[in-house]
Amino acid sequence: MAIGYLFQIFYKAILFRAREENIILQDLLNKFTYRYVESQRSSFSILFIFARIAIKNCFYPAYIKDDTVAKVATSLVFDSKYEKENRDRYLAYLSIGPYAYLSRNHCFFRLPFYKSLSISIQLLLLFPFLLLMALFRKNRGNLGLLSLELVEASLLISQVKKMPMLRKVYLFSAYEKDCSFLSYILMRKFKLEVQLVPSSNPLRIHYKKGVCTTLTFTTAYHPAEFEKIKSNWVYTNTENWPPFGYEEVIPRLATYDEPPPCTIGYFSSGNWLREKLGRLSYVPFEREAEKMLMQHLHTYLAKHPGFSLIIFLHPLEKRGEQRLVESENYYRSYFGADVQFAPFDTNSVSCFDLVDIGIAIYSSTIFQRLFAGQKSLFAPYSMQADYFTDKTIEAISIRSYEQLEFLIQETAKQSPAEYFSRYKLQDYTWKSFSKLVKPAMPTA
Repeated sequence: MAIGYLFQIFYKAILFRAREENIILQDLLNKFTYRYVESQRSSFSILFIFARIAIKNCFYPAYIKDDTVAKVATSLVFDSKYEKENRDRYLAYLSIGPYAYLSRNHCFFRLPFYKSLSISIQLLLLFPFLLLMALFRKNRGNLGLLSLELVEASLLISQVKKMPMLRKVYLFSAYEKDCSFLSYILMRKFKLEVQLVPSSNPLRIHYKKGVCTTLTFTTAYHPAEFEKIKSNWVYTNTENWPPFGYEEVIPRLATYDEPPPCTIGYFSSGNWLREKLGRLSYVPFEREAEKMLMQHLHTYLAKHPGFSLIIFLHPLEKRGEQRLVESENYYRSYFGADVQFAPFDTNSVSCFDLVDIGIAIYSSTIFQRLFAGQKSLFAPYSMQADYFTDKTIEAISIRSYEQLEFLIQETAKQSPAEYFSRYKLQDYTWKSFSKLVKPAMPTA
């Protein structure tokens, strides 16, 4: 199973310095992950926690009741269990044909007891080596997570073996550190095509290296950015797809009202809450950037009383009644008791036309706004210079209060057509994808 493949990869990477295997091993042992919190990063206990979960998953994976589709599917979409509805909506307008959906720790077909036992025994035999390695590593969380990733890979392998018609696998959540490992197994051992579908975040930060058949670009700056890092990739070809969330925009293109003038939408990334919850942060200075953006918006609104602010909460900030109240209080304590919020019971895309200008540090929601033809600004501040490696995006990226004031003032004067022409952002709008997305979108 997956543990055997891991030893093959380790052998080739260490003894022969094989390029493909070396990429996989580096990712498994070093790549950033969101699957544990900061306090667990250096803890020995995380190894035991993940090992316990992994063994439990060997014997009690979650089963999908109807395996009919899986038996005849030629394509498989693989992602987390929370993303199925999102991926179904995203793929509905793209011509990839029928597919089966499988998530981590889920199975179409039941595993024989002996196979579950075999996986768990192999895992127990591996565990002392992980403990030994943990003595010499600060990031013990990655080693602990490896136990769970190997079980999840083994479950995927067992399902793929029972899908005789399968020809292609679409891997979403391409930022996961085991993504190249899964791709390698599917490509080299099962001779399947593997297409990675990353988000619109920068490839050079979240997807520095990888192994796949096809890498998908989901924003206009990806192709040029990839030219600078493609030597770290093993791939055959690339494809251009629209950004995540475009499918929520398409049905609303004809229904958006003209936004009221002098209105600013702050699209939160919830970094204050992530910090409070002990969540890991990968992008340098992202939390400082969001604090700076809030501070500068507060200053701007005090200086320009003709402008108003509406806060669009991140889904994390709305998860549960208690957390929602906490989030409201946090922003009211900062911007005042009368600060306005976008409706809590709907997503941000439904309310894009509430504001004339949308601002976030680097939220994918801003790419949705650009796709919708809505005026938008980024505010990366002290984050990496030229964060998006695109001069057009950098031109609407805020690095200081003076720049925030200038860009808001200038953007407020422009019509959407003038804004997109002035900053040469046409490639980010729905019009540039009208031939790819089916059914056809409105004509220009």
